[in-house]
Amino acid sequence: MDPVTKILFMPYALIIPHRHSWSHGPLIGTAIRAAYVTFVAYEIATIAGVAPQFVDAMIYVVSWRACRYFFGALALADVLHYICDQIGGKKRR
Repeated sequence: MDPVTKILFMPYALIIPHRHSWSHGPLIGTAIRAAYVTFVAYEIATIAGVAPQFVDAMIYVVSWRACRYFFGALALADVLHYICDQIGGKKRR
């Protein structure tokens, strides 16, 4: 993971431990991460002085259908990650 991503996700990692149900849950974990990334992007846009344009762009570009597919893909990735953790955990024991 690159240093910028580590810095941006440091507060998230301090609040929600790795392999916690909130971080690996297929729905709640995905929703929390999506909300966190949106919050961080909005804060960066606010610091840059372009928050209104950021909100307008998000409303214009993002459709609900696209959100459902994107969220579904992220949730599927969480499920697969959870399954791999379970399989890997059993092999290590």
